Amino acid sequence: MFLSYLPTNNSERMILAYFIIITGTLLAALTFLKPTFFWEHAKTDYLKRLLEEKGATIFLLLVSVAFIAIGLHSITRIRTERELEEIVAAYKNGKTENAEERLVALSSAHPHYYLAWTTLGNIYLDNDNSKDAIACFNNGIKANEESYESYSGLGRAYAQRRHFTKAKEEYLKANALMPNEWSVLANLAAVYNELGDVKKAVEYGEKALLLNPDNAALCANLSIYYHKDKQFDKRDQLFEKAEDLDYEDMQSLNDAYEISNDSLKK
Repeated sequence: MFLSYLPTNNSERMILAYFIIITGTLLAALTFLKPTFFWEHAKTDYLKRLLEEKGATIFLLLVSVAFIAIGLHSITRIRTERELEEIVAAYKNGKTENAEERLVALSSAHPHYYLAWTTLGNIYLDNDNSKDAIACFNNGIKANEESYESYSGLGRAYAQRRHFTKAKEEYLKANALMPNEWSVLANLAAVYNELGDVKKAVEYGEKALLLNPDNAALCANLSIYYHKDKQFDKRDQLFEKAEDLDYEDMQSLNDAYEISNDSLKK
């Protein structure tokens, strides 16, 4: 119950951290300095007798030090989390300048931040460095075994290497942790398509599109899976929808249909 009252907003957490530090500092001052204005008060007689005992004084000083240490640790953690949020937001917006360097430093100093590892892994993948990316995603899993982002990253890395069976296994783990993440479902569909399991490709493609119905790329890819599965009416519907959504390369769909036709003839 107590945890439900703790602040989750970073600004509120920062205020709480400073409050803890101030409380610890005041406790230490009252215990160690024994200011006259406080100790001469009649209502502090019991406290004065208590602090005449050396053990009680040491205990209160230790408590004050613990308060200060907890507050300082919280401030450091909040600042680190803010920095990580800034880097991740910048990466998602395509601003990767200095992101790799900052994430290497952050993940080395704070290896328990799985999101630092997964973001760094994705940056490595963007630069076709699947070896370092896989190491980063595995570190992300060590930091948090329920990080679907890390498993999804591994799936992407193995798909980049064209190890589609391994990619499928990792994407399935990500899907088990986050069943309604459309990007994971879309990647599963793509992997099943590469493995030649068109039924599964359609199944996961439909699930992804249901969650993100106005995504032009999802419409385009699912139209290809429908073509391979000989569901031509649905193919045509999604072809038109992709066109309405301004899919960038409509010719690629016609090319994919032709390639599929040629392979079916063989």
